[in-house]
Amino acid sequence: MSWVVILSLAGFLALLLLLFLTAATVVPEDQVMAVYVFGDLKGIVGPGVYFFPPFVTSTSPVDTSEMEILTDEGPEPVPPAFERQARAYEKTGYNQNG
Repeated sequence: MSWVVILSLAGFLALLLLLFLTAATVVPEDQVMAVYVFGDLKGIVGPGVYFFPPFVTSTSPVDTSEMEILTDEGPEPVPPAFERQARAYEKTGYNQNG
């Protein structure tokens, strides 16, 4: 194989690794997170490792005792459609405030 092919393959593999590492999101054991895709709330996730598309997905912590999403602009109420998901994590003891 020529050096050009080897370097191209190495660059492609490095790009895939970077994409994989930026897609991984770790939710700590004591937190619940709201997942936004293109700015729209898509769900509530509990502790664990998740893979979301980079650059289009963001997360914000959820305070399950107050049913609020803690955003940069201030707390927002959890929409009724997602309240059931958040309450399920509340019953398991996961809470932003401990």
